[in-house]
Amino acid sequence: MAPWLKRMLEERGTLDPDGVSRRARTTFCDGCGAVVVRGLDDARCALVATVDPTPIGAVGEVLARLAGRETYELRWVSSRYELDHRDQFQIAGRPPVGVHACAEHRCAGALPAIAHVGGGPKAGRPAAGRTPDDPPF
Repeated sequence: MAPWLKRMLEERGTLDPDGVSRRARTTFCDGCGAVVVRGLDDARCALVATVDPTPIGAVGEVLARLAGRETYELRWVSSRYELDHRDQFQIAGRPPVGVHACAEHRCAGALPAIAHVGGGPKAGRPAAGRTPDDPPF
């Protein structure tokens, strides 16, 4: 890659000095030192995405979006991991069940434990003869 092109791409945020590409890689956050996953979020017109590697569930995705964080899906494609941005269509069409959804990384801004897969209270089965719509009284 020509040096002038590399500088221009670094200034625009589409390529960083670490050589961020479509392949998602594990690295350390420059600000806080936490382990993060970084990669481009699309094949075209991509932005650099930096996410916490801990998977989040549906509650975590809601909490992340309310906190102003973007969410991404970490997928295995061919021989590498890739990050794909989750917009309103992916969130509604593919809830984070069986999908490795991750929240955008923020230094010193960890999501509560209930946000992570397996971190919240377990949903039990309703008692016999009751539906989830019935009030508990």
